[in-house]
Amino acid sequence: MMSTLGSWTVGLVVNPVAGLGGPAGLSGSDGEGIQAEAIRRGSLPRSADRVGRMLRELSRREVPIRLVVPAGPMGEDAARRAGWIPDIVIAAPATATTAADTTAVAAALLESNVNVIVFAGGDGTARDVMDGIGPDTVVLGIPAGVKMHSGVFARSPEAAAGILADAVRGSGRTSVAEVVDIDEDARRRGILGSRLFGRVNVLGSSKQMQGGKIGSQAAPREVLGGIAFEVGQRLDPKAMVLLGPGTTVAAVALSWGLKSTLLGIDVVHDGKVISTNCSASELRSVTSGYPLQAIVSPIGGQGFLLGRGNQQLDETLLTRLTGERLIVVCTPEKLGSLGGGPFWIDTPDPELSLALAGPRRVIIGRRQEAVIHLKNA
Repeated sequence: MMSTLGSWTVGLVVNPVAGLGGPAGLSGSDGEGIQAEAIRRGSLPRSADRVGRMLRELSRREVPIRLVVPAGPMGEDAARRAGWIPDIVIAAPATATTAADTTAVAAALLESNVNVIVFAGGDGTARDVMDGIGPDTVVLGIPAGVKMHSGVFARSPEAAAGILADAVRGSGRTSVAEVVDIDEDARRRGILGSRLFGRVNVLGSSKQMQGGKIGSQAAPREVLGGIAFEVGQRLDPKAMVLLGPGTTVAAVALSWGLKSTLLGIDVVHDGKVISTNCSASELRSVTSGYPLQAIVSPIGGQGFLLGRGNQQLDETLLTRLTGERLIVVCTPEKLGSLGGGPFWIDTPDPELSLALAGPRRVIIGRRQEAVIHLKNA
């Protein structure tokens, strides 16, 4: 599709290495060393594919915009692969990009009088874009990173297209959202928390965005013990069991006398942790030939169950986790803060997300369940 002259000019920034660390079992994608290790573990860039999904949805909706992109992998390549001919192409690095490159490109886009800067990446990318813009600039994030705790992201690439469509047609809204990132000092103390880096204007109302992560208060020991008991009743003794990231699953594991990786995925078999902080390829290898189960919990404040921070659960593994083999746990306090659901799914394959959607039993305590709808983002 050739973008036609419309009332909106959209600047596009792609972090070409965003999300590399997810399937690799790394906690992020920042830094050349981590990116090299992610590639060694078999990860592939995903941000360009996510941008393509947004642009194809804009084409389907016939949304008229002028598209301004950086040259090469920071925008132009993804646009052209999606069938778009950008109206303006600005200079950008032709090789691997740094945080400074993202900041510089965001600042350069402002010279083209864009109405909104749309960027694909994670919390690190959001911080870099924020550093290059002014206080009145409006942004919108396409979720493509490993950790996305900031409130600047649409729920999915298709949701971002919907937000842009509303804006072009005159019914869009803006709101103020926080840019946060993982608090590394807290993580070293075994606490999963976020640090505030600033606030930006985002396109879309709070109801249209995925929201920022909210840390949950420690649940009473008896609640976590009850959840652990109920999970234990449902485990297949022959299965390899995947422990998902997060404090709730970590507390369940601890009640069994096991220590799990706070931001990673571990494998338990026959009551023992046999592999820790695994990549997607390692999970496939270790569990090959065995029945598979996984224990996962939604992210507080966002309600995302799959596709945020647990990208190690790739399409191959998720197809083995149908029905009750995907065990969902949530404390009553967290469930209440999420308004009783839904829980969101955003996998690389929208059809797989739809297949996983539907009502699901969620363990919230000893002999206590809730039925929550899993919904494709």
